[in-house]
Amino acid sequence: MWKHQIRIALRNLINRKQISLINIVGLTLGVTTFILITLYLDHEWHHDSFQKNRNSIYRVEADEDGISSGTWAPFFADKHPEMQNYARLVTTKPDLRNPQKPVGSEIRDMTLIITDPSVINLFTFEFILGDPHNSIDEPNKIVLSEHLAKKLFGKANPLGQTVLAANKHLLTVSGVYKDLPSNTTKKMDALANIKFYEILLNYPNLLDNWGNWGLETYVLFPEGYDPQQLTSTLERELNMAYGDSGEHPEDFWPFRFRKYSNIYFDNIFDDCQHGNKSTLMQLIAIALFILIIACINFVNITTAFAGQRSKEVGIKKVLGAQKPHLQLQFLIETLIMTYISIILSVTLTELLLPAYSKLVNTTLILEYSARNLFFLLLFLPFSLSLLAGIYPAIILSSYNIIEVLKGKLIKGKGGNSTRKILTVTQFGIGIFLIIGTTVISSQMNMIQQKDPGYSKEHLLYLPSNGKIETHFDSFRNQLLKNPQIAGVTRSNSEIQNNTSCCSVFFTNKDYTYTFFSVDENYLDVMGLKIIQGRNFRAGEPVNKTMIINQCMAKKHYPNGAIGQKLNQKEIIGVVNDFNFRSLHTSVNPLTMLYSPNSTNIIAVRLKGDAIPSTLKYIKNQWRTISPDYPFNYKFLDDRFDNLYRKDKRFLKLFFIFSSLAIFLACLGLFAMASFIAKQKTKEIGVRKVLGASIGKIILMLSKEFTQWVVIANLIAWPAAWYFLNKWLNNFAYHIEIRLYHFFWGALFALFIALATILSHTLKTARRNPVESLKYE
Repeated sequence: MWKHQIRIALRNLINRKQISLINIVGLTLGVTTFILITLYLDHEWHHDSFQKNRNSIYRVEADEDGISSGTWAPFFADKHPEMQNYARLVTTKPDLRNPQKPVGSEIRDMTLIITDPSVINLFTFEFILGDPHNSIDEPNKIVLSEHLAKKLFGKANPLGQTVLAANKHLLTVSGVYKDLPSNTTKKMDALANIKFYEILLNYPNLLDNWGNWGLETYVLFPEGYDPQQLTSTLERELNMAYGDSGEHPEDFWPFRFRKYSNIYFDNIFDDCQHGNKSTLMQLIAIALFILIIACINFVNITTAFAGQRSKEVGIKKVLGAQKPHLQLQFLIETLIMTYISIILSVTLTELLLPAYSKLVNTTLILEYSARNLFFLLLFLPFSLSLLAGIYPAIILSSYNIIEVLKGKLIKGKGGNSTRKILTVTQFGIGIFLIIGTTVISSQMNMIQQKDPGYSKEHLLYLPSNGKIETHFDSFRNQLLKNPQIAGVTRSNSEIQNNTSCCSVFFTNKDYTYTFFSVDENYLDVMGLKIIQGRNFRAGEPVNKTMIINQCMAKKHYPNGAIGQKLNQKEIIGVVNDFNFRSLHTSVNPLTMLYSPNSTNIIAVRLKGDAIPSTLKYIKNQWRTISPDYPFNYKFLDDRFDNLYRKDKRFLKLFFIFSSLAIFLACLGLFAMASFIAKQKTKEIGVRKVLGASIGKIILMLSKEFTQWVVIANLIAWPAAWYFLNKWLNNFAYHIEIRLYHFFWGALFALFIALATILSHTLKTARRNPVESLKYE
């Protein structure tokens, strides 16, 4: 029986080529999109799945940046045996080079984690070479990830080789581990001993300094243990320790444990990689929307053209076929089309994966595991077949034999109301996605155009080094001789992405705020404005004066900040608020310390003309003073754009998948317009005979679609307003959703609907009335 049913199903699919093709194309595109989005969602949701201790590791935090003092972990571990292990991590990005290779071959933007040797037992690493237990037990050792080892040494054995870090520190390679997956919270391209931190900063005993901030501290607890019960005890012990040291009085230290597995999706500013739950939920919605549209197309097209199969159903019923048998036949047809679509979807997915992986900035692979094969070969096809096929099967099998054989069955009568509801739903989804695209585009344009409070055009960053620091005045003077260079300054951090923090003390409470170490030219070169007081002056005592931003002045000095003391430093000025982080976060209090010798970044302001020749001039001056160090530069506007790389990626994904959803909706409307035009052929002939113009006929045929668009807008607008407002709340600075966003969505949807049906209506309206009256 099954063989017979399959043969009939295949014959029907071949005989109804146009309808079958539209259904298969719609399902194929829908399933392909669903698979692509699901692969990315699976990659994000299963972040850190390779970490064996992911649910037992907690980060000790003193503020929202996830940092703590380097003294805390050993202090706590001595008193509390439930802390089974700990590791302090410092995230750095020094240039790394094989010393056997020439200057200029440095590997950049690789994350070197300076940490305790115990990190090997805390986090999960799979070593390829070397002994993990003593791999970083000395400050002159380094462990490399597999891809970094290949970049530095090619196919040669890296063990025992040396690596030059920051162009002055030689480290011996003691191990190589497999690359961590791209969806890891903590990126680690290389590991070095925690004592190397003191060597790198040339600061002996820094780790013993209770005021040393900027480290992340991770602690391992027994499985199932809740460390929050320790919080009050640890706070009390910590306050007593600081009180004994004479640094600060008691009762001011904020303190928390943050579960490692939660960090990835937490909206915080730290040295970890983060995903966005809101973005993922929206992608899930788009994936479901596209599948729903594909299924709606299938239902609408199948039921609309069901009249063409009425005689087939009537004859089969006369010959004894029962409803269940007919329903089974139609479901088998749907299942065959679904399997064809899935085979095509898997093929299309494999072809698109390289480009798609590049778009989402991660390597995605469609694995043919037992779980995925079950999903692709059983769950998905049968689910889609039921969703898309059950209703048409019921409609087709329910025709009355007598009406069919007498020719009284009206074409497409079955399921007319349901088709209208489904078409309105389809329009509603399309309008929602159009509005979403316009709002997200407007938000991203606002971010690009918003004034961050400083001038980001034509500003060049150069990493400093020992020789440049020693001869900085000479280097600066030589640069300023070029008329295309407007200014030169130095600081401890890039202005748009500062992660440096310091502890400041106010009225029995300690706060951790961002700080800049700068010279006297910093404000002028960056385009910052003094609101109160004065700027730094060349030659004034180092580490004695401070400038704060308006935010700190309003919060802590409502009666005036000038002349006040903060951390034994005099506040001499208040600078305008500017965004020293992304626009996802609001401006927070900030301190600027006059400390030219505590800087590691040089900023050069160009006038914007003859940039290539100006760069060449800067490079020549650099090589004159510092020939042993490579000339690497970055433009601030490029670094600024990098802050919103994920947002831009999401906009691209949203636009691509929304466009695909709209295309699928058009595909269904195309078939529906064809059906309606054919259904009204005789009516059009009568109207033309009675004198109706082509314009009136087109208006008559378009009226029904226009009504559907209006109803769909009434449904889509409230949903779009609610969900898009939730997305915009991820930004501290965002646009307001305006009426024109909805207007454009409605107008575009109406244009798509009318453009889709126009070809059919024109063809039918221009038809000879005699031919139209003979139709049927």
